[in-house]
Amino acid sequence: FGTTWISRRFGQPSAAASAEEEEPVAAPVSNGWVNAADLQVSRMSMLWQDRIPAGVLSVVAGPPGMGKSTLEASIAAELSREGLTGIISNLEDDPEAVTVPRLLAADADLSKVLLLRAEAAPKLPLEFDKLAAMVRESGAKFVILDPIAAHFNPERRLHDRSGLAALMSLARETECAIIGMHHT
Repeated sequence: FGTTWISRRFGQPSAAASAEEEEPVAAPVSNGWVNAADLQVSRMSMLWQDRIPAGVLSVVAGPPGMGKSTLEASIAAELSREGLTGIISNLEDDPEAVTVPRLLAADADLSKVLLLRAEAAPKLPLEFDKLAAMVRESGAKFVILDPIAAHFNPERRLHDRSGLAALMSLARETECAIIGMHHT
């Protein structure tokens, strides 16, 4: 399934075709719904080909001890080696003792990775503007929130969909991949 099925179904775009594609025209909406047949299929921009989409919120979920934070370091390392700047806000691990050694082990370009200390991490959705400013000022192309639920105000947590909607909107506006690590 996944990208293989999409490639078979819709083919691979040529560079020229991608550059010439127009924005899809929104179909009329009635009562909050739209018929799927009325929509134009559009290609998703990929930050890391076939792995991480740009401009969306993605979630990596799994039980504790399954390697999510190691995957986080691998993602950041790969993207940093491609010259992309990113932000990691890990509220569970010590940056000097855990995060930086993981990034070094994954051969990250540390000059491209900005680490937020726990006390500086924005509490969402109340401090959303703080995160948006960080993304825009740094030119970050990826943000990793680990764990994503801990970044939300304790009274509101992930049940407040306005916080998730704000993250999705920020990702779309900046073409930044926002990756939330989530414990199951």
